[in-house]
Amino acid sequence: MGHPAHNFVDVTGMRFGRLVVLRRCERNSIGGKARWECRCDCGANHEAASDLLKSGKISSCGCLQRELLQSRNHLTKFKHGKTGTQVYRVWVNMKHRCQNPDADCYANYGGRGISVCARWMDSFEAFVADMGPRPRGGSIDRIDVNGNYEPANCRWASSLEQGRNKRNTRYVEVDGVRGKLPEMAERLGITYSALKNRAARGSFGAKFIDSL
Repeated sequence: MGHPAHNFVDVTGMRFGRLVVLRRCERNSIGGKARWECRCDCGANHEAASDLLKSGKISSCGCLQRELLQSRNHLTKFKHGKTGTQVYRVWVNMKHRCQNPDADCYANYGGRGISVCARWMDSFEAFVADMGPRPRGGSIDRIDVNGNYEPANCRWASSLEQGRNKRNTRYVEVDGVRGKLPEMAERLGITYSALKNRAARGSFGAKFIDSL
């Protein structure tokens, strides 16, 4: 095998992704770079050049790429006919407001440290499986408004339920009776938006107040 080069680094026993280096191969790759025999987590042996291992360009015997391709194909089949649905838009918008600093509402989500769990970030299928069917008029709601988007903290909720759960829920007084805006709207038998507009205009005896 000859004498090792001055900058030779022995990577025997080191792990690169799914590959654990067993030994240096007798032959070098093109350009004189060392080649290494590795054992993949799937049980197969694989040879790779040291620079490709260190750069992360090779991290398995090829099984990882096959699994990713199968996963993409499966998800593509699942998404077919789903990308125009409201549930798909909910999934996209959820990630958008947590990841994109240019999103209009980023400051209230990603800007506050709210994130989407890895399971949902990587898979629309997993999001649908965990959330279940979306009820008519339902939108995604975080039970803990300071928590992340994840199965244990999310549900489908009506606009009234979401209004009750907002961290900036407003209070109103209507004809001397005080309460949270969503609950007062329900008591009066009108929509959340209608009462909000009345309070903003100061009409029909409604007005915003600072607290109860």
